[in-house]
Amino acid sequence: DGVRRGVVFIKEIIPHKLPALIANKVFKENFHVMPVDGRVGGEEVSYYWGMDNEVSGVFGGELKEWQEGGFDQFIGDNFWAYKAVNEQKTLEFKVTHRPWKMRELEEVKVTLNIAGLYGKDWAEAMNEQPETVFYIDGSEVKVTLPYRI
Repeated sequence: DGVRRGVVFIKEIIPHKLPALIANKVFKENFHVMPVDGRVGGEEVSYYWGMDNEVSGVFGGELKEWQEGGFDQFIGDNFWAYKAVNEQKTLEFKVTHRPWKMRELEEVKVTLNIAGLYGKDWAEAMNEQPETVFYIDGSEVKVTLPYRI
């Protein structure tokens, strides 16, 4: 079907043990349980996970649709997900959801313990601050059963 843009989750962090247990055992996912908290209030948004990871900022505008072909759409608007099971097997999932909108963030604070979350190799590769941070209004998603590609 040609080229598909998608997302690969390296580690999925959620605050609840039971969904993580089911996802890991039944679907062979890589869910990890740790405290998660997010707040949206007034013109500020913050998201915390674990003991020492935070992304926060001040909204820099109103919710808007993706700029067609823009960087924000490329990063945030994906309808395919991929999971490597091993070196010979990759699974593909189709993701559907209502159209999402985004808001730019200003006065962004990013504090991440990359080595603690992903290990030393990832920490070396991700030692710079992100180029762009934005807020997506998100929604529930539907994910197909995986199929091998």
